[in-house]
Amino acid sequence: MLVVEVKGQWNSELFTAAQLQLADRYAVHPTAEEQGVYLVLWFGADEKIAGLKNHENLQASDLKKNLEEGLPIELVGKVDVVVLDLSRR
Repeated sequence: MLVVEVKGQWNSELFTAAQLQLADRYAVHPTAEEQGVYLVLWFGADEKIAGLKNHENLQASDLKKNLEEGLPIELVGKVDVVVLDLSRR
């Protein structure tokens, strides 16, 4: 089984959901083997990030890097972070 947690970039739990929801609640299912995908929907730099204005003008790739760097070491290799760029450029 593949478990996926999906969040919009504006979600206030954006930086905690990979661990607190995906890993702690869903990936513990016996057939998930403690693995999953954290899918973040990116709608552009003009949208809020985790409920806050994007003062740093982050882009989708920046957010992916920040989310990956924020994963606890025990989740590295178990949780794949995917930022799906849905912005209109």
